[in-house]
Amino acid sequence: MKEKSGNSTDKAIEKSVSSVVWDLSDLYKGAGDKKIKADISNGLKAADEFKSKYSGKMNKIKSASEFAKMFVSYEQCIEIINRFMQFSFLNLSLDTSSPEAKSLLSHAEEKCAEIENKLLFFNLELCALEEAVVNKFKKSKELANYAHKIDVIRAFKPYQLSEKEEQIINIKNLNAKNYVVQLYDEFTASFRFKVKMPDGKIAEMNGSQLRNLRYHQSQEMRRQSYELYMEKYNENLLVITGLYNMIVRDHAQENKLRGYKRADEPRNIDNEIDNKVIDALIEVTTKNSKLVQRYYKLKAKMLKVKKLNLYDIYAPTASTTKKFDWDEAKAIVLESFKNFDPSFHKIASDFFDNKWIDAKIGANKKSGAYCSSSVPGLHPYVLLNYTGNLREVMTLAHELGHAIHAVLSSKNTILNYHAILPLCETASIFAESVVNDDLIKKLKDRDEKITLLTSKLEDFFATSFRQNMFTRFEQEAHRQSADKLLSSADLNAIYEKELKTMFGDSVNITKDNFVEWSVIPHIFHTPFYCYSYNFALLLVLALYQSYCEKGEKFKPGFLKLLSSGSSVTPGEMLKYVDIDISDKKFWQKGFDYISSKIDELESLIK
Repeated sequence: MKEKSGNSTDKAIEKSVSSVVWDLSDLYKGAGDKKIKADISNGLKAADEFKSKYSGKMNKIKSASEFAKMFVSYEQCIEIINRFMQFSFLNLSLDTSSPEAKSLLSHAEEKCAEIENKLLFFNLELCALEEAVVNKFKKSKELANYAHKIDVIRAFKPYQLSEKEEQIINIKNLNAKNYVVQLYDEFTASFRFKVKMPDGKIAEMNGSQLRNLRYHQSQEMRRQSYELYMEKYNENLLVITGLYNMIVRDHAQENKLRGYKRADEPRNIDNEIDNKVIDALIEVTTKNSKLVQRYYKLKAKMLKVKKLNLYDIYAPTASTTKKFDWDEAKAIVLESFKNFDPSFHKIASDFFDNKWIDAKIGANKKSGAYCSSSVPGLHPYVLLNYTGNLREVMTLAHELGHAIHAVLSSKNTILNYHAILPLCETASIFAESVVNDDLIKKLKDRDEKITLLTSKLEDFFATSFRQNMFTRFEQEAHRQSADKLLSSADLNAIYEKELKTMFGDSVNITKDNFVEWSVIPHIFHTPFYCYSYNFALLLVLALYQSYCEKGEKFKPGFLKLLSSGSSVTPGEMLKYVDIDISDKKFWQKGFDYISSKIDELESLIK
């Protein structure tokens, strides 16, 4: 690990990722590739043929083999959609200001909605079949691959509308909800910030670059970056509040039409998780908030201050901060994966070798990081905004964990390919744990161990308690929106309450902090996604403890879980690794582990 400092470090790291860019040619040669137009045309044609052959006739199918052929044809239509939609999304991510990229995504979404409307009858008619008929088909060997998917689709039977109503909702989403989400992304990606650097020079930064200053050695830089960030969102709060209200009220109206009893119910059903399990997860997490408060009071002592400010929660505890150029980060991650399992190392190596990662900093590049997978026959793509701190090494491990999960799951057909949200974070957080544990074993220096341990604990808090706070914020915002149009002050008040629930009196919380809800992309993109991170972290803490105890004996069940995609229920998959998520004591085990790490930190400090 090299230790660098100052602007020269940042420039060196920026140079190290300058050539780490995607090669999207496995999808299409470029935005002007004629194959995109041809695939959209083929998708529309395939959907028309599928509808002509099966619409209104599903209840007349007598043989299991014919029923299975129908599923195969349906999957072929879905694969065509996913390919051109993925390319359009990836293409826009590199330059969110590009009119051509925006136009391509808009056109792709329009055609996607058109194809989906042609296929809508499939789920509706499948739900309308008699139970006895469905059960007979499910028991046949021809339908073995689709038996679980049939159950997943039919779980929405009580909430489905007529085909015409479903088509109207699809079109409405295209021109309303989807555009609102896109507008939020484009609008916030356009924000620019003028930052006074330690050398007195003014640097212009995008959101990702500014947020990385939260980890800066200088408290003044942390304060400045946080205040600039919140100030920009506060200045634009009228617009952002309007966008969020549109999403929340649209969600509420659709839920009302369908007959859902609670705002998160569609997400929970889609995740195949009972409402009571999610309630238990939120309850147990909230009750353990004292761990967050205990840690940040300890960190204040480490930094020799009476109480931390909210912008100090990621402050480095060491006098110098290590930076890692791209090659160092790559070596750290690959070596750790190799130590865990050869399959992890081989799959991750392919992503570096074949230009399936884009880590270069771009002026209008989509902020944050993600892994995008579309169809089983094609590798995923990983996006990062890499600036070299330890957390971004962990982010690289996290996103490659997603990629490994997708590759292992690619033996499934597309309806069983993508893991449900809470389980799709399993490999990513596990991969982080593998890299973190490997690093801490190599460290000899006490201060370096403290730095890595504090970083890991803060990641736990960000992944569990912070996501729980977001989920509780969403629950209350959706509840209040049933009675009125929420103002910025209403939303700020909800967030203020949740901040105080999580942090208690362990940090200074000011009025400037209350606007932070507006910077959380997931509550705009995918309502009630955030609990998936908390679910996955606590699950992984249990899995990782099992791995530490069992060693090689742990791996077959874990790899089987990752290879299952969504082909069986979450409960059945977790049996491969001896986990029962219905037990509140299971969730508490994760917090007991976090508590033990705080004990370990206290011991190191003493």
